Amino acid sequence: MPANNKTVYAVWKANDDVMYYVEHYLQEVGTTGNLIADDFYQYGTRIVRYGVADSTVTDAQNVLDTIPNGYRYAEGLIDNVTEGRVVPNGAEGYPLVLRLYYVIDSSQTKNLKATVDYVLGSNVQSKDHRI
Repeated sequence: MPANNKTVYAVWKANDDVMYYVEHYLQEVGTTGNLIADDFYQYGTRIVRYGVADSTVTDAQNVLDTIPNGYRYAEGLIDNVTEGRVVPNGAEGYPLVLRLYYVIDSSQTKNLKATVDYVLGSNVQSKDHRI
Protein backbone atom coordinates (compact mmCIF):
# COMPACT_ATOMS: atom_id res chain seq x y z
CA MET A 1 0.00 0.00 0.00
CA PRO A 2 1.22 3.52 -0.75
CA ALA A 3 2.11 5.66 2.23
CA ASN A 4 -0.06 8.61 1.14
CA ASN A 5 -3.71 9.18 0.21
CA LYS A 6 -4.89 8.64 -3.32
CA THR A 7 -7.92 10.22 -5.01
CA VAL A 8 -9.92 7.94 -7.22
CA TYR A 9 -12.52 9.17 -9.71
CA ALA A 10 -15.36 7.12 -11.11
CA VAL A 11 -17.63 7.94 -13.99
CA TRP A 12 -21.13 6.52 -14.18
CA LYS A 13 -23.08 6.50 -17.37
CA ALA A 14 -26.84 6.10 -17.52
CA ASN A 15 -28.08 3.03 -19.38
CA ASP A 16 -28.95 3.99 -22.94
CA ASP A 17 -30.78 0.78 -23.76
CA VAL A 18 -33.89 1.13 -21.61
CA MET A 19 -36.96 -0.13 -23.43
CA TYR A 20 -40.17 1.84 -23.80
CA TYR A 21 -43.23 1.43 -26.01
CA VAL A 22 -45.08 3.65 -28.47
CA GLU A 23 -48.66 2.95 -29.56
CA HIS A 24 -50.56 4.81 -32.27
CA TYR A 25 -54.36 5.14 -32.34
CA LEU A 26 -56.66 6.32 -35.14
CA GLN A 27 -60.10 7.78 -34.64
CA GLU A 28 -62.93 5.48 -35.69
CA VAL A 29 -64.95 6.77 -38.64
CA GLY A 30 -68.30 8.09 -37.49
CA THR A 31 -67.18 9.24 -34.04
CA THR A 32 -67.48 12.94 -33.22
CA GLY A 33 -67.80 15.33 -30.30
CA ASN A 34 -65.90 14.80 -27.06
CA LEU A 35 -63.75 11.87 -28.03
CA ILE A 36 -62.84 9.13 -25.57
CA ALA A 37 -60.35 6.26 -25.80
CA ASP A 38 -63.09 3.89 -27.06
CA ASP A 39 -63.46 6.11 -30.17
CA PHE A 40 -60.01 4.98 -31.38
CA TYR A 41 -58.43 1.76 -32.57
CA GLN A 42 -54.78 0.77 -32.40
CA TYR A 43 -52.99 1.41 -35.66
CA GLY A 44 -50.30 -1.17 -36.34
CA THR A 45 -48.50 -2.90 -33.53
CA ARG A 46 -46.84 -1.62 -30.39
CA ILE A 47 -43.42 -0.22 -31.29
CA VAL A 48 -40.42 -0.97 -29.10
CA ARG A 49 -38.01 1.93 -28.66
CA TYR A 50 -34.94 2.43 -26.48
CA GLY A 51 -33.89 5.49 -24.53
CA VAL A 52 -31.55 6.71 -21.82
CA ALA A 53 -32.57 5.91 -18.24
CA ASP A 54 -34.27 8.85 -16.50
CA SER A 55 -34.49 10.85 -19.74
CA THR A 56 -37.67 12.35 -21.12
CA VAL A 57 -39.08 11.27 -24.47
CA THR A 58 -41.86 13.18 -26.18
CA ASP A 59 -44.76 12.38 -28.45
CA ALA A 60 -43.20 14.73 -31.00
CA GLN A 61 -40.17 12.40 -31.22
CA ASN A 62 -42.46 9.45 -31.90
CA VAL A 63 -45.12 10.73 -34.31
CA LEU A 64 -45.56 8.47 -37.33
CA ASP A 65 -43.26 9.37 -40.20
CA THR A 66 -46.17 8.90 -42.58
CA ILE A 67 -49.53 9.73 -41.06
CA PRO A 68 -52.37 7.88 -42.81
CA ASN A 69 -54.31 9.96 -45.34
CA GLY A 70 -57.25 11.78 -43.81
CA TYR A 71 -55.75 11.93 -40.31
CA ARG A 72 -53.66 14.36 -38.28
CA TYR A 73 -51.80 13.99 -34.99
CA ALA A 74 -53.66 15.47 -31.99
CA GLU A 75 -51.17 16.29 -29.25
CA GLY A 76 -52.21 15.25 -25.74
CA LEU A 77 -55.63 14.05 -26.79
CA ILE A 78 -57.41 11.57 -24.48
CA ASP A 79 -54.68 11.18 -21.83
CA ASN A 80 -53.25 14.76 -21.76
CA VAL A 81 -49.78 13.18 -21.86
CA THR A 82 -47.23 14.47 -24.38
CA GLU A 83 -44.06 13.08 -22.82
CA GLY A 84 -42.81 10.47 -20.40
CA ARG A 85 -39.78 9.51 -18.35
CA VAL A 86 -37.84 6.45 -19.43
CA VAL A 87 -37.41 4.41 -16.26
CA PRO A 88 -35.21 1.34 -15.88
CA ASN A 89 -36.54 -2.18 -15.50
CA GLY A 90 -37.70 -2.76 -11.94
CA ALA A 91 -38.54 0.89 -11.30
CA GLU A 92 -42.10 2.07 -10.79
CA GLY A 93 -43.66 3.00 -14.12
CA TYR A 94 -41.59 0.54 -16.18
CA PRO A 95 -42.05 0.23 -19.03
CA LEU A 96 -43.14 3.65 -20.25
CA VAL A 97 -45.95 3.50 -22.84
CA LEU A 98 -46.58 6.57 -24.99
CA ARG A 99 -49.98 6.58 -26.68
CA LEU A 100 -50.35 8.92 -29.64
CA TYR A 101 -53.77 9.76 -31.05
CA TYR A 102 -54.64 10.78 -34.60
CA VAL A 103 -58.00 12.32 -35.45
CA ILE A 104 -59.89 12.52 -38.71
CA ASP A 105 -58.74 15.65 -40.51
CA SER A 106 -61.86 17.16 -42.03
CA SER A 107 -59.72 19.43 -44.22
CA GLN A 108 -58.62 16.28 -46.07
CA THR A 109 -62.06 14.74 -46.45
CA LYS A 110 -64.79 15.41 -49.01
CA ASN A 111 -68.53 15.12 -48.76
CA LEU A 112 -69.85 12.99 -51.57
CA LYS A 113 -73.40 12.59 -52.75
CA ALA A 114 -74.72 9.68 -54.78
CA THR A 115 -78.10 8.76 -56.19
CA VAL A 116 -79.07 5.10 -56.00
CA ASP A 117 -81.83 3.64 -58.14
CA TYR A 118 -83.70 0.76 -56.55
CA VAL A 119 -85.37 -1.44 -59.16
CA LEU A 120 -88.04 -4.01 -58.35
CA GLY A 121 -89.70 -5.32 -61.52
CA SER A 122 -90.88 -2.25 -63.43
CA ASN A 123 -90.84 -0.11 -60.29
CA VAL A 124 -87.85 2.29 -59.96
CA GLN A 125 -87.21 4.41 -56.89
CA SER A 126 -84.35 6.88 -56.65
CA LYS A 127 -82.85 7.93 -53.37
CA ASP A 128 -80.03 10.42 -52.64
CA HIS A 129 -77.29 9.36 -50.21
CA ARG A 130 -74.44 11.23 -48.61
CA ILE A 131 -71.25 9.22 -48.47
